[in-house]
Amino acid sequence: QISVVTGGNPALTPESADSVTGGVVYSPGWARDSSFAKAIDFEVTYYKHKITDAIQAPDAQSELGLCVAQSTLGNISPLCAGISRVQSGDINGFQNRLENFGQIDTDGFDFTMNWRLPSGDLGDVGLVWSSTYVADYEAKDVRGNVDPRRVGRELNDGSIPRFATNLDVNWEYSIWSASWFIRHTDGVKERCQADFSRAGLCSNAPAPVVPPPLVAPEAPFNYLGATTYHDVKVTWRTPLLDEGLALSVGVNNLFDKDPPICITCSLNGYDASTYDAPGSRFAYVKASMKF
Repeated sequence: QISVVTGGNPALTPESADSVTGGVVYSPGWARDSSFAKAIDFEVTYYKHKITDAIQAPDAQSELGLCVAQSTLGNISPLCAGISRVQSGDINGFQNRLENFGQIDTDGFDFTMNWRLPSGDLGDVGLVWSSTYVADYEAKDVRGNVDPRRVGRELNDGSIPRFATNLDVNWEYSIWSASWFIRHTDGVKERCQADFSRAGLCSNAPAPVVPPPLVAPEAPFNYLGATTYHDVKVTWRTPLLDEGLALSVGVNNLFDKDPPICITCSLNGYDASTYDAPGSRFAYVKASMKF
């Protein structure tokens, strides 16, 4: 692995953004205090953001790819300036301080449902369902080069899933409460090198050679499947010192779900920015008190 040095930059200028959001909230009166709900709220929001002079550190892998693609004999691309090499020509580091990257455009939808069930002998139950759908994402640097990161693509140890959703089911009864939290992330694709494809490690079959003028088949890829995690927690509250004491016991990643295998990721074969670590199920005990 090659080191990447980053840090502050006194030449940075402030980011600026043009944002458009619009939403609708629907709270049906016919559902309030009904046999199946105390209240239900639906909310749908559309967002569109355009960030200029976005502050980021250049991604080393993207920088290297563009450096190679845009350089010719005797004409070295400016994108190569932050790449240092030893005398043999091998890369030994990247100097990638924060800079005003360029422009980021993204848009999508957020959806939330809040459903509170009628109170009963066994307490109160509520559900909060929150989802987001990313329609588009594109980033360009100050030279107009388009970053290869896209929605639904795994790239350089990170991804932007097209769809993600969380469901929180909570229950309260007297001094007791509990919650079941479900986290779901849509699947993404990553490029699969030819040698991995030949070894059968790619999700699709090796791309056959198709002579022109026929359209070339899709390049080999590996699919990181959709992943769902479950977290549970139980809390006991009792009055103590006026404000009360709360004791909680919980388990994160209850079913010990492992992340999908990532061929191009550099950290132990998984994307740590999107998924929980392999074998990450853990239990905890928490005590809190207000004075």
